[in-house]
Amino acid sequence: EAEARAVLRASPYDHRAAWALARATGDPGRYGTAADLFPAHADLQREAGLLFWDNGLKEAAARCLHRLFEQEPSALGPVLEELLDEDTPREELERLIPPHPAPRARFAGELVRRGRWKEGHEYFQKHVPETAELAREFDLFADRLREAGQWGLEAALRERRLKAASDAPAHAAAAAAWLKLQVYERALERITFALRIDPATAAWDGLKGDILAAKGARLEAIEAYTAAKAKDPSNVEWILRRGLLALDERLHEAAAGDLREVLRSRPDDRRTRLGLVRAEAALGRKDTAQLLLEEWIQRHPEDAGAKSLRNS
Repeated sequence: EAEARAVLRASPYDHRAAWALARATGDPGRYGTAADLFPAHADLQREAGLLFWDNGLKEAAARCLHRLFEQEPSALGPVLEELLDEDTPREELERLIPPHPAPRARFAGELVRRGRWKEGHEYFQKHVPETAELAREFDLFADRLREAGQWGLEAALRERRLKAASDAPAHAAAAAAWLKLQVYERALERITFALRIDPATAAWDGLKGDILAAKGARLEAIEAYTAAKAKDPSNVEWILRRGLLALDERLHEAAAGDLREVLRSRPDDRRTRLGLVRAEAALGRKDTAQLLLEEWIQRHPEDAGAKSLRNS
């Protein structure tokens, strides 16, 4: 405290000394002085805002937290989590939010996270415009809606986001949202746009395969998974999905090849092993199928489905 006071006598506007003095004394007034001396210091604004809130100085807390959230919208969630409980009135929350779109978008996400998804969605719709610089905020809020199980609102919001900025990840995210809603044509349209913009990403082909498989277009889905595998050979998930679809289409040789490849890296994957058993049996290689199945049952004697398959 003495050293901080000595520095401030020589340099009254030294925010570090003012901050050190505030910490040494715990005096809210000193914290206010330090925060005003360096409004762009996020850590200082956070510390001062929390102290003001704990001391019931709501206006001073809002002033510091406004500065913090304007600079770092990502800090909003952790700070509100520390300050507030689930029953805090919305009006009390809104006092802490600066009147700018990015922090307001994060606040809407916090409302959704607290189970108040209707309020959060209305707040976002009202305060966050469709502009390219806010595309990231649209993505994050749509993620919140997805986590809350509000898939219809998520899909609609991802469509709004595309008006702000049209890029491959956004089209793919919209496709995934429509897939959850079983709106397959819209999902296919979106993933096709993603592939036009960024044809090199294997995940887009994989998602296209998922959409086509769900739609019932299995042969086209197999082609999409083949394209995904060509772009990312290390991802065995595409090979597994292709193999299981080939099995459904009675393309047993192709299915066996894919599932055998997957089994080498996933020896304990039930879908892979039992799928390979079916493919080998359909090809007349029943000894191989029996050996694969017995190995599984020895390790998983409780698996009734595997025993039923053995009996059949």
